Amino acid sequence: LVHMHKMPRIWLDYCEFLSSIHRGTETRKAFDRALQALPITQHQELWNLYIDWVTKYGVEETAIRVYRRFLMYYPASRESFVTYLEEIEQYEEAARQLSICLN
Repeated sequence: LVHMHKMPRIWLDYCEFLSSIHRGTETRKAFDRALQALPITQHQELWNLYIDWVTKYGVEETAIRVYRRFLMYYPASRESFVTYLEEIEQYEEAARQLSICLN
């Protein structure tokens, strides 16, 4: 990672490895470092993996924070965020996000 930090495949493989060995905090930090290191044009695949991991990880507060960051990058995914919020029974936040979709 030291010499090839601008290569998305390296980051994707590293994050997948960390998530496979169930290293929660380390995985989240690796995703965050990858998003900082890579140009924004290479974020899409990383974000997809990050959102998938964080929603399955089971820490709802973290998932909501990550999703909110993702929405800054890709606001068109707000409906999937609403679906996730409904799944974890965060109805008030889901209604708030839906109202943003409508405005």
